[in-house]
Amino acid sequence: MKNYLNIVFIVVLLVLIGTVISTIDENLKLKKENKRIESNFNQLNDENSYLTLKTDELRMLIRQGDRRLKKTDSILQARNIKISQLQKLKVNTVKIIDTDTVFLTNTDTFYVRTKKDTTLYKTPFKLAKNCIEIEGFVMSTDEFPSVAITSQNAEIETYEIEVKRRWYQFWKPKRWSETYTKCGDMRVLDIKKAGK
Repeated sequence: MKNYLNIVFIVVLLVLIGTVISTIDENLKLKKENKRIESNFNQLNDENSYLTLKTDELRMLIRQGDRRLKKTDSILQARNIKISQLQKLKVNTVKIIDTDTVFLTNTDTFYVRTKKDTTLYKTPFKLAKNCIEIEGFVMSTDEFPSVAITSQNAEIETYEIEVKRRWYQFWKPKRWSETYTKCGDMRVLDIKKAGK
C-alpha cells in the first residue's frame, strides 16, 4: 500500500512539475508576443517602421490599403508567389524636394501671345510624371517670356523582397531576392560578414 502511495505521489508531483514548466513556457511566449505586438503598434504610423508581422497581419494591412504592401503583393503575384512566402521586405522611400525658384535663361523657344499693352501675365504650370513633379510659372508682357520653376519633387521607392520557396518547389532556389524601383536605376551594395 505504501508503494502505491509513493508511486501516486511521484506521478502527481511529475504532472505538477510538468504543468508548472508548461505554464512558465506559455507565459514567456505570451510576453514575447505582447512585446512584438506592442513594438509593431508603436511603430505603425512612424516614418521609419521596423515591423515583425505574421501572414494574417500582412494580409490585414494589405486589405486596409497600405500602398507599399499592395505594391509588394502585386510584384509577388506577377511572379506567382504568395504573400505567405514573404520572409523579408524592405521598402526605402526617398523624397527629394527643391523649392528654390529658378528662372530659366534660354527661353527663345517659348512664344506666348499677349496684348500690345504692358500688362504682366503670369501663367502657372505643373508637370507630373511617373516620379518627378515640376511646378512653376511663365511671366510675360511680350513674346519673350520669363520661365520660373518654383518646385521640383522626386519620389523614389525601392523594394527589397526576399521570399522562401515552398517545400515541393525543389527546382526553385531556397531563397529568392529581388530589388524593384518604379523610377530610375537602382544599385545595391549588400555585404554580409563571413564566418571565421
